[in-house]
Amino acid sequence: SILGHLPIACIHHGIDTELFQPLDRATCRTALGIPPDANVILFGAQYLSEYRKGGDLLLKALNALPDDLRRRSILLTFGEGGKSLGEQLDIRVFELGFVSGDRLKVLAYSAADVFVSPARAE
Repeated sequence: SILGHLPIACIHHGIDTELFQPLDRATCRTALGIPPDANVILFGAQYLSEYRKGGDLLLKALNALPDDLRRRSILLTFGEGGKSLGEQLDIRVFELGFVSGDRLKVLAYSAADVFVSPARAE
């Protein structure tokens, strides 16, 4: 390799993989009070309404879903501004608000069917 003369360094995971690992979805939904049969879409950011986080893009996408899918779905949010998103959606919203503890984040990620990141920039 043309890079063979350079030192090699291992950069470990940026998150604690002992803590952040999949848990039983049904158990996490029960703990959070989320119906077990819902389609759960997770969206999180410190400020959900911040333009660069793409909340407006998420609103457009969710409002474009077929009616029957919207009725079966829940948007699970963490961060500030979940209530204002919910007011603009024809979908149930379950707000966790600002989450400072990692254990609650683990529950949220494990309860979700999909995590959506519509961010324009990070």
